Amino acid sequence: MPDHAPGEAASLRHGPPFTDASAYHRLARELKVRGGTRPLRVALLASFTFGFIEPFLRVELGRLGLDVDLFIGGYGEVESLWLDESSALHAFQPDVVVVAVRLEDMSPDAAIRVADATGATLRSSFDALVQRLSALLQARAGDGAGTAGRWTTLVANFAPVAASPFGVGDASVAASRQEAVAYANHSLREAVSAVGGAYVWDYAGLVAAHGAGVWRDDRLWFLGRIPVAATHHPAAAQHLARTIRAAVQPSAKVLVLDLDNTLWGGVVGDDGVEALKVGDDYPGNVFKAVQRHARGLRDRGVLLAIASKNDEEVVRDAFARHPEFLLRWDDFAAHAVSWEPKSAGLARMAEQLGLGLDALVFLDDNPVERAEVQSMLPAVRVIDVEPWGSLPRALAAAPWFDQLAASAEDLRRASQYAEERQRQTVAGAYATVEEYLGSLELTAQAMATSALERQRVAQLIAKTNQFNLTLRRPSEAQVTEWMSTPDTHRVLHMRLADRFGDHGIIAAAVLARHGETARIEVLVMSCRVMNRRAEHAFLSFAAEVARQWGCTRLLGEYVPGPRNSVVADLYPALGFEPEPAMPTTDTMCFGVALTDTALPWPAAIRRTA
Repeated sequence: MPDHAPGEAASLRHGPPFTDASAYHRLARELKVRGGTRPLRVALLASFTFGFIEPFLRVELGRLGLDVDLFIGGYGEVESLWLDESSALHAFQPDVVVVAVRLEDMSPDAAIRVADATGATLRSSFDALVQRLSALLQARAGDGAGTAGRWTTLVANFAPVAASPFGVGDASVAASRQEAVAYANHSLREAVSAVGGAYVWDYAGLVAAHGAGVWRDDRLWFLGRIPVAATHHPAAAQHLARTIRAAVQPSAKVLVLDLDNTLWGGVVGDDGVEALKVGDDYPGNVFKAVQRHARGLRDRGVLLAIASKNDEEVVRDAFARHPEFLLRWDDFAAHAVSWEPKSAGLARMAEQLGLGLDALVFLDDNPVERAEVQSMLPAVRVIDVEPWGSLPRALAAAPWFDQLAASAEDLRRASQYAEERQRQTVAGAYATVEEYLGSLELTAQAMATSALERQRVAQLIAKTNQFNLTLRRPSEAQVTEWMSTPDTHRVLHMRLADRFGDHGIIAAAVLARHGETARIEVLVMSCRVMNRRAEHAFLSFAAEVARQWGCTRLLGEYVPGPRNSVVADLYPALGFEPEPAMPTTDTMCFGVALTDTALPWPAAIRRTA
């Protein structure tokens, strides 16, 4: 999937949907005029008229920094466009395809009539629809052939019904409409998650948030088969835009929080710890809600950090003594507590964590501080808020943490950083690097990627910036396609652990076979484990796979980027020799003969099965 620059959309900023539809139409026309960077190509297929969303979606994606080309299929053309490789959909070569199919459109009688007392007939109708959608996804996955194998798919789930033949008694009967919808959405999620590069668009959650009873305007539906009232077009577009962005870009990695009047009420240096407002009654419940939401993000794998103009000793005391705090000092992976400009603290924090500035999201109640960070560090995402009562809502509405899948590594990330601090403390006790590495008791498991690890491997490739040799970021759909062609491609990964804890999957690579030569198309590794010989072990395994393929040479590429200079010398350091590079590119090529002694497994790491 290509990298997408914001282009003209850079002047837009994410926020609540506009209230004026004419503003969307005007901005959408302006956003169509662009040049240079290839836009993100999004196709919309539905069992209803989907064209209404075009100007709204174009603008909302622009507000998230994405230029876009849109393809909108006619209603009811989902399967014909999808399955015919000569169709306009395939000619469009989409990066993302959105599929929205409603039971009401496919089988109106099944959606509203009561065929039996148990609801079995209605569930059977939903089963048939889910199977049709599953068959589409499986046909796309197939053996990895064709254009359909390379796009990311978002499948809308089923919205709650606004009316039932049982009226207000729907929840009391076995043939409940709502119960059947819940059953169908569970089945759909399982079907979608079984296919790489496919995700659920939570259309049901969107409709429920606004109310099923007011979501549709009967005039639009009966006249034009448009199932969304005009007043909700902006909200529908914003929700879909956030889902698309989450599918094609990694989520932010760090939430940076101010303290005074953001994480707690009051100014700790002036008011003292006892006067800080955090609790279960107003106004302390506002700040407790912020802490609760931040803790939920941390549980999910987002790192927390502090940026505060304060004395560190005073701040530490507040975290240690206040009985109502849900977060403590050690819950934060980084701390910038000083009287310097906050932009300076954030820049140092990003360097300390080994992350780019675009991995940081900043929440501060003070508009002056927000403006300073936005001016000095435009790559940092800054959450705009109204007076402090809106802080929890603003944090929950921030799109930068949206994520369509969660891995075991995500859920352990915060504890992994705490374990890393232990490792750094221990490192100072050893005179040499080799002694330190030996003390870690490192173990690694390298293997070919299966469906169980596919999602995490695709996520690691998408998120890695520093240790990314080729800067390629294939989608999960593309990774799935490569996995299905083992004669020409191999997707590999490696796990790493030591005596302090399990790092999880820390490296991924894609090898492509060209006769007797294996080329490393993708090579990424988590920056958390750099300089521990993990890269030596992983490339040793890659060479082993290439030899088993019958290859006699292994080639690697280095494409210079804004943040990957740390690995510029990786291949020469491991014994690779320079190879002729393609003209007119910055790509540097290196090769090594695959002798029995080339790229040995490092002694500092014990290999496990």
